[in-house]
Formats: sequence, structure tokens, C-alpha cells
Amino acid sequence: PRGPYCEGWPVYHAVVDSASNTVYAAAASEWHGSAVWRSKDLGETWTLSSEGIAYEDGRKLSKISSLAAAHGRVLAGVEAPGIFESRDDGENWSLLSRLAEQPGSDEWDDPANQPPGHLGISALTFDREDPDRFWAIVQGIGLFETADNAASWTPRNRGLRADWPREHEEIGFCVHKTVRSPVDEQRMYQQNHVGMHRSDDGGASWTEITDGLPTEFGFAAAAHPHDRDTFFVIPLDPGHGRTMPDGAAAVWRTNDAGSTWQRRGDGLPQQNAFVGVLRHGMSND
Repeated sequence: PRGPYCEGWPVYHAVVDSASNTVYAAAASEWHGSAVWRSKDLGETWTLSSEGIAYEDGRKLSKISSLAAAHGRVLAGVEAPGIFESRDDGENWSLLSRLAEQPGSDEWDDPANQPPGHLGISALTFDREDPDRFWAIVQGIGLFETADNAASWTPRNRGLRADWPREHEEIGFCVHKTVRSPVDEQRMYQQNHVGMHRSDDGGASWTEITDGLPTEFGFAAAAHPHDRDTFFVIPLDPGHGRTMPDGAAAVWRTNDAGSTWQRRGDGLPQQNAFVGVLRHGMSND
């Protein structure tokens, strides 16, 4: 352990830009607002970076909840929903998109419908080759894709399940985490509020693959670096506790794209492990 760093600000997400080895950390303070901390020496020293992270109309920005770094740029997903961009290593920021004119966006842009910790951009995923293509999760609304650097967006939620009433066909899904196979750009996996899902067409449609898991709820997910059919997930109790089922910690793995699942708990605590793993809390090399 080292630190504390970043003057005690809560950190909600952190990423490493592999091209520059710069670490970016999304933070929010009750007193100072939202900002991105950055370190160019892998965490030894940190610099605050918040210039431009604000809505011109004065809307409240409760926190920065997700980051993505690739292709010489950094994206920051914020609450209320919006995406800010930096092209100078996180020193200055500008608003890139609020996903305006999407179905239901008039409601998620209403401050009255945005209590803190809700309706933000909870995850951002870059395409490995195309810098203008990336995906964004609007919390409680669904997954969206842009292929033109946020000039336009397309909902990517067909085939998902929602156990609650929805006003719009394309949105109203609680997507927790999406990952892409490093070896097949069309293969994606998703942990949803209600089920695990797989896509074989780059997110255009989804098939549920929950059968065999102890619960249909969870946050964290990871894709195998070399095998398109191998995927990892951590199921949680869907109640208010949102901890490991029966207090026994485990990662669940499929080797056949979700047809079957295997529990892997060796080396993890199997008694009184009432712990949870959040959406950005599992990663792999």
C-alpha cells in the first residue's frame, strides 16, 4: 500500500493509457466537485485536471463515474449523463456529447429525475481500431453505440430483458457491464440487472445466457484474451446487500459462450464472505 493520494477525493474509476502509461482516476468531492486526477509516473505523483468539466447551463454534475483512454484521447462519463473529452493528456476538457434526442432523453436530462448516483455514463468502451467508434452505458437506460465520434448514437439493446414497464422499445434496460472479445470484434458479453447476455453481431442483438448461474444479477465481467467463447462473471445476490451468494466467494466461467458455466472458488474465502464486486472491479491481462 502507498498513499493516501489525490488529497482524499473518492475515486470511482481508474484506467491506464497503455500508449503513455498515464493513469487517470475519476473523482468527485462533496466540497470541490468533479475532476480527473492523472499520474504520468504510474501513481507516484498526481495532478488535478478539471478544466472544462462543467455544463454551461449550470446543471449539476454530481460525479465522474467512468473513463476510457485510447487513440490519443481520454473520455470521461459523468452524472448527469454526458461525455467529456480531452486530447491533451487530460489537461483540458470539453463536452463531447449528452446523447441528446435519444428516446427518453428528455426525461434523463431532467434534473428532477437524477438523484446522485443514478443516470450517469457508467461505462465507456473504445473500438480497438476505429477512434470514432465507441460504446456508452447510460445507467438504467441501456447501451448506445456511436460510429461517428458521438455525432449520432444508436441504442444497442435488442434481445435484452427488463422486468419493469418501459415507455420506449429501444431503451429502459439496466446494463451493468459490457466487454468485447479481444479476438473477435463481433463477440460481446453483458452483465445486466436481470441476466447475462451474449452478442454475436457487435451488440446489434443479444441472447440471454443466464441458465446455470446461481443468480441473474451482478456487475463485474471479463473476456478471455485469446478465446472468444471463454468469459468470466461474478454473480451477486440481487437484494439490497448485493454480495456473494451464501457468503461463498467465486468467479464463474464459461468455455462455450454461455451454454454451460463452471464455479471457480479455489483460493477465495468460502465462509462469511458477504462481499460484493462492482462493475469495474474485475480485470485481466
